[in-house]
Amino acid sequence: MLDGVTFLLPADAAGLAQPALTTIEDAASRGVPAVRLSNIFVQQFSGAEWLKKSRPANPGLRNIREVPVAPDSYVAVKTADKLGHFYLPGSAYIELSDKAVDTDYRLIPERDVNGVGLVYFANYPVFMDMCERQCLLQAVTGCTAWARRIDSTPASDSPKCRTLP
Repeated sequence: MLDGVTFLLPADAAGLAQPALTTIEDAASRGVPAVRLSNIFVQQFSGAEWLKKSRPANPGLRNIREVPVAPDSYVAVKTADKLGHFYLPGSAYIELSDKAVDTDYRLIPERDVNGVGLVYFANYPVFMDMCERQCLLQAVTGCTAWARRIDSTPASDSPKCRTLP
């Protein structure tokens, strides 16, 4: 796993004399945007059907020091995997449906598959959004009017979202 924090500084900030940023909290206290990224590397076996966690193939990544303790993001994911959730909803939670709702998402190869035949990870939010809207169409609460703001173009039969007001 590769874990780290990136600080989004303006181009002219490189020459400024200021204390170094070390954490997201440091950045937030000084109004500097920051993002934490965690990556797990995989190796492809038998085409795109089977991926296995592995070491990075690029030898330059060996120069990144190993941390003695797993980052809290790793611990959070492992804990959620064991418990089945990251957290439980609060008392204001409202069931959207009286039963489990499933939907299928049909991949659009030109958009959803990368050059080596794997599903393009950056499109996962699109998949989630499209499937969420399809599930909301089946909800028993008042969400269906919002979810119906989906078009389907006859030429491709692929869902297209309109910009919501």
